[in-house]
Amino acid sequence: MDIPATTALPSQPDAWPDTGPDAIPGAHHPAYPAALRRLHWISALILLGAAAIVLARALADDGSTEKLLTELHRAVGSCILVLTLLRLGWRLKGALPRHPALSPLLRLAAQGAHTGLYLLLFAVPLLGWSLSSAAGKPVRLAGLIPLPALLGRDRDLADDLAHWHTLAGYLLLGLVALHVAAALWHFAVRKDNVLYSMLPLGPLRRPHP
Repeated sequence: MDIPATTALPSQPDAWPDTGPDAIPGAHHPAYPAALRRLHWISALILLGAAAIVLARALADDGSTEKLLTELHRAVGSCILVLTLLRLGWRLKGALPRHPALSPLLRLAAQGAHTGLYLLLFAVPLLGWSLSSAAGKPVRLAGLIPLPALLGRDRDLADDLAHWHTLAGYLLLGLVALHVAAALWHFAVRKDNVLYSMLPLGPLRRPHP
């Protein structure tokens, strides 16, 4: 007996028809590569952890706890830098899919936001690394592998870098919040498959009403 086509969906589709209100007839919404999805969510979790560490350090009431959290923050920041390099590699080799249903204006806004995110994902940990070097503090990748100092010891420069590191961190969190809002807008307003295509366990098709 033949099985209706609607009862069998590929577990890892490469593309599916876009369901957004501005979808182009015949256009398909591509799935993100599995490695890119995992790197995205690992980066998000580590970035959230880095922000939580900063908050916990601000609430710490003793020097030993503050020192421990600072070391942990350096270790987490170095991981963010490596993950960003890996994600950038995917973009440079053209692995990131395009979404034809987006208007030119929305596509430009999305590209601008993603560019800003990547710049800050590089800038924030690099500023932190430079700050640590200027303050004479070692940086270890994931808290294990020693990294070379980027700058010579300079207390005044360290103070300036601390200011820029904090400012860039706030800007990064603002862009992350905008990124989350855009994903929810795709899901709740446009009702397309953008959010579904980046789920960590595999792209899913939005259920039709």
